[in-house]
Amino acid sequence: MKEFFKLLAPYATTIASAIALYASFQTRLGVLEYRTDAIEERSTNLQNDIGSIKDLLYSIDTKIGVYAAILDERTSKNMRRK
Repeated sequence: MKEFFKLLAPYATTIASAIALYASFQTRLGVLEYRTDAIEERSTNLQNDIGSIKDLLYSIDTKIGVYAAILDERTSKNMRRK
């Protein structure tokens, strides 16, 4: 076993650098995964907000249609009276 480590000794710095680089990549990957999750959550929130806005616009459009029909009916009644 000692001979194995003696063979690796000249490469100790290279091995240590490779391990450090691997750890650095793992950390960066973790950060990217965290950011991706945050972006997905924001996207979901935006989609929900857009859905709420669409519902609100549909409700407003429906109310405008109802009010327009009432106004048309009143206008027709007033025209008939004259």
